[in-house]
Amino acid sequence: MGRIQTFWTKNRTLVYTGSGIILGYSFAIGMSYLLFSIGQEKGKGHIQSFEITQLIKDSKDEILNVIRDSRNSTSNEKTNAVIKQVTIAFYAISTRSIDLAHSQTIVFDHVYTNIGKGYNPKTGKFIVPFDGLYRFGSTGMSQSHDIVHLQMNKNGIEVARSTAQQNYNTADMEAILELKKGDIIDVTRRTNNNKQTERLHGNRMASFTGFLITTM
Repeated sequence: MGRIQTFWTKNRTLVYTGSGIILGYSFAIGMSYLLFSIGQEKGKGHIQSFEITQLIKDSKDEILNVIRDSRNSTSNEKTNAVIKQVTIAFYAISTRSIDLAHSQTIVFDHVYTNIGKGYNPKTGKFIVPFDGLYRFGSTGMSQSHDIVHLQMNKNGIEVARSTAQQNYNTADMEAILELKKGDIIDVTRRTNNNKQTERLHGNRMASFTGFLITTM
Protein backbone atom coordinates (compact mmCIF):
# COMPACT_ATOMS: atom_id res chain seq x y z
CA MET A 1 0.00 0.00 0.00
CA GLY A 2 2.88 2.36 0.86
CA ARG A 3 4.51 1.83 -2.57
CA ILE A 4 1.23 2.64 -4.33
CA GLN A 5 0.87 5.89 -2.38
CA THR A 6 4.47 6.86 -3.20
CA PHE A 7 3.98 6.17 -6.91
CA TRP A 8 0.73 8.20 -6.88
CA THR A 9 2.45 11.16 -5.19
CA LYS A 10 5.43 11.25 -7.56
CA ASN A 11 3.53 10.56 -10.79
CA ARG A 12 0.18 12.26 -10.23
CA THR A 13 0.70 14.75 -13.07
CA LEU A 14 1.75 11.97 -15.47
CA VAL A 15 -1.32 9.91 -14.59
CA TYR A 16 -3.64 12.91 -15.08
CA THR A 17 -2.01 13.73 -18.43
CA GLY A 18 -2.23 10.12 -19.64
CA SER A 19 -5.82 9.89 -18.58
CA GLY A 20 -6.63 13.11 -20.44
CA ILE A 21 -5.07 11.82 -23.66
CA ILE A 22 -6.91 8.47 -23.43
CA LEU A 23 -10.23 10.21 -22.77
CA GLY A 24 -9.57 12.57 -25.70
CA TYR A 25 -8.88 9.70 -28.07
CA SER A 26 -11.96 7.83 -26.84
CA PHE A 27 -14.12 10.91 -27.31
CA ALA A 28 -12.84 11.48 -30.86
CA ILE A 29 -13.38 7.84 -31.89
CA GLY A 30 -16.85 7.75 -30.30
CA MET A 31 -17.89 10.95 -32.07
CA SER A 32 -16.57 9.63 -35.36
CA TYR A 33 -18.61 6.44 -35.03
CA LEU A 34 -21.74 8.39 -34.05
CA LEU A 35 -21.45 10.75 -37.02
CA PHE A 36 -20.82 7.81 -39.34
CA SER A 37 -23.96 6.04 -38.10
CA ILE A 38 -26.12 9.16 -38.44
CA GLY A 39 -24.93 9.69 -41.97
CA GLN A 40 -25.81 6.10 -42.90
CA GLU A 41 -29.29 6.27 -41.34
CA LYS A 42 -30.23 9.50 -43.09
CA GLY A 43 -29.03 8.25 -46.45
CA LYS A 44 -26.65 11.16 -46.90
CA GLY A 45 -23.71 9.08 -47.90
CA HIS A 46 -20.91 8.23 -45.55
CA ILE A 47 -18.16 9.94 -43.67
CA GLN A 48 -14.94 9.31 -45.53
CA SER A 49 -12.08 7.67 -43.67
CA PHE A 50 -9.82 10.75 -43.95
CA GLU A 51 -12.47 12.85 -42.14
CA ILE A 52 -12.49 10.40 -39.21
CA THR A 53 -8.69 10.42 -39.14
CA GLN A 54 -8.66 14.23 -39.18
CA LEU A 55 -11.12 14.41 -36.29
CA ILE A 56 -8.90 12.13 -34.20
CA LYS A 57 -5.81 14.18 -35.14
CA ASP A 58 -7.50 17.47 -34.19
CA SER A 59 -8.47 16.05 -30.80
CA LYS A 60 -4.91 14.82 -30.20
CA ASP A 61 -3.41 18.20 -31.23
CA GLU A 62 -5.72 20.08 -28.88
CA ILE A 63 -4.72 17.89 -25.92
CA LEU A 64 -1.00 18.22 -26.73
CA ASN A 65 -1.34 22.00 -27.01
CA VAL A 66 -2.88 22.15 -23.53
CA ILE A 67 0.00 20.08 -22.13
CA ARG A 68 2.58 22.24 -23.96
CA ASP A 69 1.03 25.48 -22.68
CA SER A 70 1.08 24.12 -19.14
CA ARG A 71 4.78 23.24 -19.42
CA ASN A 72 5.64 26.68 -20.88
CA SER A 73 3.77 28.39 -18.05
CA THR A 74 5.73 26.42 -15.47
CA SER A 75 9.01 27.22 -17.26
CA ASN A 76 8.21 30.97 -17.32
CA GLU A 77 7.39 30.94 -13.62
CA LYS A 78 10.74 29.30 -12.87
CA THR A 79 12.58 31.86 -15.05
CA ASN A 80 10.86 34.78 -13.31
CA ALA A 81 11.72 33.28 -9.92
CA VAL A 82 15.41 33.05 -10.90
CA ILE A 83 15.47 36.68 -12.07
CA LYS A 84 13.82 37.88 -8.86
CA GLN A 85 16.54 36.14 -6.83
CA VAL A 86 19.41 38.00 -8.59
CA THR A 87 21.68 39.92 -6.19
CA ILE A 88 23.53 43.03 -7.38
CA ALA A 89 25.58 45.01 -4.84
CA PHE A 90 28.85 46.93 -4.65
CA TYR A 91 30.89 48.90 -2.11
CA ALA A 92 34.07 50.78 -3.03
CA ILE A 93 36.25 53.37 -1.30
CA SER A 94 39.04 55.77 -2.26
CA THR A 95 42.43 55.01 -0.70
CA ARG A 96 44.07 58.19 -1.95
CA SER A 97 43.33 61.90 -2.00
CA ILE A 98 42.29 63.31 -5.38
CA ASP A 99 42.56 66.82 -6.84
CA LEU A 100 39.25 67.05 -8.68
CA ALA A 101 38.80 69.11 -11.83
CA HIS A 102 35.36 70.31 -12.89
CA SER A 103 33.02 67.36 -13.65
CA GLN A 104 35.79 64.82 -13.04
CA THR A 105 34.56 61.30 -12.23
CA ILE A 106 35.81 59.97 -8.90
CA VAL A 107 37.43 56.55 -9.18
CA PHE A 108 36.88 54.62 -5.95
CA ASP A 109 39.84 52.32 -6.40
CA HIS A 110 39.48 49.77 -3.59
CA VAL A 111 36.50 47.41 -3.96
CA TYR A 112 35.18 45.47 -0.98
CA THR A 113 32.05 44.10 -2.64
CA ASN A 114 31.11 43.81 -6.32
CA ILE A 115 28.43 41.13 -6.70
CA GLY A 116 27.33 41.08 -10.32
CA LYS A 117 30.47 42.97 -11.49
CA GLY A 118 28.47 46.13 -12.24
CA TYR A 119 31.04 48.52 -10.74
CA ASN A 120 34.24 49.21 -12.67
CA PRO A 121 37.13 50.25 -10.33
CA LYS A 122 39.11 51.54 -13.32
CA THR A 123 36.50 54.06 -14.45
CA GLY A 124 34.49 54.65 -11.24
CA LYS A 125 31.27 53.91 -13.09
CA PHE A 126 28.47 51.47 -12.27
CA ILE A 127 26.76 49.97 -15.34
CA VAL A 128 23.28 48.61 -14.60
CA PRO A 129 23.10 44.87 -15.44
CA PHE A 130 19.31 44.40 -15.01
CA ASP A 131 16.20 46.56 -15.20
CA GLY A 132 15.13 47.35 -11.65
CA LEU A 133 14.90 49.63 -8.65
CA TYR A 134 18.32 50.50 -7.17
CA ARG A 135 19.65 52.39 -4.15
CA PHE A 136 22.96 54.32 -4.26
CA GLY A 137 24.94 56.27 -1.68
CA SER A 138 28.19 58.22 -1.57
CA THR A 139 30.28 59.92 1.12
CA GLY A 140 33.05 62.48 0.64
CA MET A 141 35.44 64.39 2.93
CA SER A 142 37.20 67.72 2.44
CA GLN A 143 40.71 68.63 3.55
CA SER A 144 41.77 71.60 5.64
CA HIS A 145 41.40 74.45 3.13
CA ASP A 146 39.06 73.07 0.46
CA ILE A 147 35.30 72.86 0.12
CA VAL A 148 34.36 69.84 -2.00
CA HIS A 149 31.26 69.91 -4.19
CA LEU A 150 30.07 66.48 -5.33
CA GLN A 151 27.16 65.10 -7.36
CA MET A 152 25.77 61.73 -8.37
CA ASN A 153 24.77 61.25 -12.00
CA LYS A 154 22.55 58.99 -14.07
CA ASN A 155 23.78 58.91 -17.66
CA GLY A 156 25.53 62.26 -17.07
CA ILE A 157 22.51 63.99 -15.50
CA GLU A 158 22.60 64.99 -11.83
CA VAL A 159 20.31 63.05 -9.48
CA ALA A 160 21.84 64.03 -6.09
CA ARG A 161 24.43 66.45 -4.68
CA SER A 162 26.41 67.14 -1.52
CA THR A 163 28.91 69.67 -0.19
CA ALA A 164 31.72 68.95 2.28
CA GLN A 165 32.80 72.13 4.03
CA GLN A 166 36.51 72.73 4.66
CA ASN A 167 38.46 71.39 7.64
CA TYR A 168 37.80 67.66 7.10
CA ASN A 169 34.03 67.76 7.07
CA THR A 170 32.01 65.04 5.41
CA ALA A 171 28.96 65.12 3.16
CA ASP A 172 26.61 62.32 2.17
CA MET A 173 24.13 61.81 -0.63
CA GLU A 174 21.89 59.00 -1.76
CA ALA A 175 19.34 58.19 -4.45
CA ILE A 176 16.75 55.52 -5.20
CA LEU A 177 16.36 55.12 -8.96
CA GLU A 178 14.34 53.05 -11.42
CA LEU A 179 16.93 52.05 -14.00
CA LYS A 180 17.25 50.19 -17.29
CA LYS A 181 19.99 47.77 -18.28
CA GLY A 182 22.99 49.76 -19.54
CA ASP A 183 22.30 52.94 -17.53
CA ILE A 184 25.44 54.44 -15.95
CA ILE A 185 25.76 55.81 -12.41
CA ASP A 186 28.85 57.69 -11.19
CA VAL A 187 30.01 60.38 -8.74
CA THR A 188 31.75 63.52 -9.99
CA ARG A 189 32.90 66.91 -8.80
CA ARG A 190 30.11 69.43 -9.33
CA THR A 191 30.96 72.26 -11.70
CA ASN A 192 31.04 75.62 -9.89
CA ASN A 193 32.84 78.95 -9.74
CA ASN A 194 35.48 77.80 -7.27
CA LYS A 195 39.15 77.41 -8.07
CA GLN A 196 40.33 74.98 -10.71
CA THR A 197 40.63 71.94 -8.43
CA GLU A 198 39.09 70.74 -5.16
CA ARG A 199 40.90 68.17 -3.03
CA LEU A 200 38.90 65.14 -1.96
CA HIS A 201 40.39 63.47 1.10
CA GLY A 202 41.26 59.81 0.62
CA ASN A 203 42.42 57.45 3.36
CA ARG A 204 39.20 55.39 2.93
CA MET A 205 37.02 58.37 3.86
CA ALA A 206 35.25 58.58 0.49
CA SER A 207 32.92 55.79 -0.59
CA PHE A 208 30.43 54.75 -3.26
CA THR A 209 27.81 52.04 -2.69
CA GLY A 210 24.78 50.63 -4.44
CA PHE A 211 22.51 47.60 -4.63
CA LEU A 212 19.50 46.23 -6.46
CA ILE A 213 16.29 46.49 -4.44
CA THR A 214 14.10 44.56 -6.88
CA THR A 215 13.89 43.72 -10.57
CA MET A 216 11.17 45.39 -12.62
